[in-house]
Amino acid sequence: MDDIKKINVLTLSKYINIFRQFLLKKDFFEHTMYSFVSFKIKNADCFKINGTLFLRYGTEPEVWRIGENFNKFFWIGSLYRKEKKLSKIYKYEFKLVDFYIRGGSMQDIINIFLGLLKQVGL
Repeated sequence: MDDIKKINVLTLSKYINIFRQFLLKKDFFEHTMYSFVSFKIKNADCFKINGTLFLRYGTEPEVWRIGENFNKFFWIGSLYRKEKKLSKIYKYEFKLVDFYIRGGSMQDIINIFLGLLKQVGL
């Protein structure tokens, strides 16, 4: 990949599958979360669906709850922000690869992050 602006849906799907495969081989548990949440935080512009239902704009607090049961886990999914100005980089929907290592050091996190980038040739 030469330019992040050139990523299309097929490339994005390919990268997600590569990231997922890498993390599963490293014995991470894949956590699944719904696209909707019933809470709102004050520092993110979000999309209200109805009443107290919003499109997901962050992984917390659900992602911390799963950490009580698994030492290593990840989540790959969509987050939604009501961006004030749209561009090829700032869109309403973006993908996030969120991974956690209980008791992991900063070096452990860096090693996994660099391993993910290496898998896609970066």
